[in-house]
Amino acid sequence: MGAWSTLEYIAIASETAAAGTGGTFYLTSLQPQLAEDLPATLREKLGASFEATTKDVETLSGVPKERVCLLDPQAEKTLAPEDGEVFDWFVFGGILG
Repeated sequence: MGAWSTLEYIAIASETAAAGTGGTFYLTSLQPQLAEDLPATLREKLGASFEATTKDVETLSGVPKERVCLLDPQAEKTLAPEDGEVFDWFVFGGILG
């Protein structure tokens, strides 16, 4: 994993923690080798509210599809604070791709 991706993940996880909602930051759909060998700086910064998994977000236990927001840079509507009342899970994609 590159340094830029590591910084991106740390930023997202930090904002998740700062929200004070008790949320967990998941890295999903990882290749097995990457899930096992994440950079030490990433694991150190993210702490207990972080989980890396090879599973897809839709296969995680307790994740109802209707409460998942897949963020699309070409979406017609901008993400807004009130979307937090509609969705419990927000999927950020393409950081590694």
